[in-house]
Amino acid sequence: MGKRRLQWILAFGCVASLAAVGTARANDIMNDRGGRDYGDRDDRFRQCDPHSYGAVGDGKTDNATAIQTAIDRCARSGGGIVRISGGGTYITGPIELKSRVYLRIDAPTVLKNTTDHSRYQPAFIGYPFRFANDPTVTGTGPTLPGKPEAMISAVDVVESGIIGDGTIDGSGADPAAAATSDNPSALSWWQLAANAKTLTSYPGFPDIPTSNGLPRPWLVEFYNSKHIRIEGVLLTNSPMWDLGLRYDTDVIVEGLRVYNNANDTTGAPNTDGVDLVGSTDVRLTHLDIDTGDDDIAMKSGLPGIDPAVPGVPTFAYYKPPYNLPKLPLTHVHIANSTFKRGHGMSVGSETVNGVSHIHAHDITFLGTDNGFRIKTGRDRGNDISDMKIERLTMTDVTTPISISEYYPTIPSATQGDLSQPHIPATQPHVHDITISDLTATNPKTVRNVVTTGGLIIGLPESPVLKIALNRVSITSANASGIFMRLRNITGLTCNAVTLTPLNPAAPASGHIFDNEGGLSDLNGCDVPPASM
Repeated sequence: MGKRRLQWILAFGCVASLAAVGTARANDIMNDRGGRDYGDRDDRFRQCDPHSYGAVGDGKTDNATAIQTAIDRCARSGGGIVRISGGGTYITGPIELKSRVYLRIDAPTVLKNTTDHSRYQPAFIGYPFRFANDPTVTGTGPTLPGKPEAMISAVDVVESGIIGDGTIDGSGADPAAAATSDNPSALSWWQLAANAKTLTSYPGFPDIPTSNGLPRPWLVEFYNSKHIRIEGVLLTNSPMWDLGLRYDTDVIVEGLRVYNNANDTTGAPNTDGVDLVGSTDVRLTHLDIDTGDDDIAMKSGLPGIDPAVPGVPTFAYYKPPYNLPKLPLTHVHIANSTFKRGHGMSVGSETVNGVSHIHAHDITFLGTDNGFRIKTGRDRGNDISDMKIERLTMTDVTTPISISEYYPTIPSATQGDLSQPHIPATQPHVHDITISDLTATNPKTVRNVVTTGGLIIGLPESPVLKIALNRVSITSANASGIFMRLRNITGLTCNAVTLTPLNPAAPASGHIFDNEGGLSDLNGCDVPPASM
């Protein structure tokens, strides 16, 4: 048997065994040096070359058909790696990954999104995944024609992913290719979103709350998939979310870089770095994220609303025509990462199916609005629990710790309970949260916002339960002093918590914490009498 024939059989045998070995197979695709040299991959697996189908990196040619053909043929042959390399800019429209196919982009190659907005439909956390164009479907909201909702997507796949050290550019800040009736000035995705911030509803999308941001396509999305590996690539200039992981199982994201220019005049709105929705067994390590919204967002969904009765959940998203799965987000590990500009590491706000078993450690925050944040509310809550957050280092962070069961508006220190419907079916239950070894050193202001010590605020009908703060040190250049707001908490344990400088006057009166009422079972915490 010829040598080349033997090599082909060995490579095909490796690919054909993917389903049996799960993520271990994805690990094999990485080299033997710890999977950290993202541009130098093991070439034992089938290489599927989109150049063979006409791909050209000239910054002008639309390569969507060539790349999709390479993906499809690779999948039909048992799987492998679709590799885009050699430098250049490859323009593409939406493409869809398949089982046992990995997309590899090597630096300095750029895979860049088309600016033809008409090739996409808006993505939304309350909508099911859609890719194929179905001309028989018409309407608005969930009954829109099924155009793609992400530049790169994968649905119901196993053993797939994106690797390499190249760039995926979503063209979010680029002007649209042409003017249309709903975009007569051919504005970019980011500019359209910035202009929509004053809207009280979205035309054509009555079921999408404006707090979600103007609906736009995402950059990369994996939906209802298993054994996914994403490594090394740079995601940039995203129209909206950069990486969405919805209802996935067994995902490893390592060395991912996300950069969206938050200094852009639009603020790069809603460009979350990584969004986890209703997934389980997710590991995120060695991330480097600098963006215009949450660096990491951990979610489980919204209930759906009746536009005629704002704020009242109907759970419409889990009924026809949406039919989303009611799945919690569980077992997430985040480690050894750096979050720069952005809103920090967040749980919520969409938590209607629960979020639990989160372990985050060895995280550096540089200039984020928040450090660790839990945000939920009466119309979108569930069980939010079992979180171990440790070894966090923060510099120039506005609010190091923010835990609130009021969303979207947190009452001020002098306000009582906000006037909101009390809804047992979506009542949040935040409990069993441990934050340890947090060090924050902050200036007086970050982007013209005065830095604070933080807050933990529960609802009167559902207090935050069993919170532990261990070895927490927060220092600010705010000469008037800092403190941490507390309200409606049962079971707060403090061990070596320091805030500097303290506010010698009201409301904290020289104490670390400000007591806004509703506190019980406090252990080792410097709390004054209630101020309200």
